[in-house]
Amino acid sequence: MAENKFQEYYKAVRERDQHILEETPLPEAEGINVCALFGLTLGIGSIVLGFFTVYSVAFAMIGLILSALGYKKPLNRFAVPGMITSIIGFIISIGLAALGNPFLEELNIIIRQYFIVYRS
Repeated sequence: MAENKFQEYYKAVRERDQHILEETPLPEAEGINVCALFGLTLGIGSIVLGFFTVYSVAFAMIGLILSALGYKKPLNRFAVPGMITSIIGFIISIGLAALGNPFLEELNIIIRQYFIVYRS
C-alpha cells in the first residue's frame, strides 16, 4: 500500500516536472573560446608570478600561444586581453630577472632575519 502511494507521488512529480520543462525554455548557452580563456588565465598568472620567479616566462609564453590560437577562432573576446597580459607578464619576468629581482632579495632578507632572530 505504501509502495502504491509512492508510485502515485512519483508519477505526479514527474508530470509536474515535465510540465515545467515544456513551459520554461532553457537559456541559450553562449559559446566560450577555451584557448583564449586559458591564455588570459595564464597571462594573469604570469604577471603575478613574475614578481616571484623567472619560471613565469613559461606561463607567459604558453598564454601567448593559446591566446594567438584563440584569436583565430570565433568568439575571441578573451584573446586580445590574454595576449596583452601574457606580454606584460613576459616583460615583468625578464625585466626582474635581469635586475636581480629586488623583491625576492628583500623577501629573502626578511625571512633570514626572522629565522635568525626568532629561531635562535
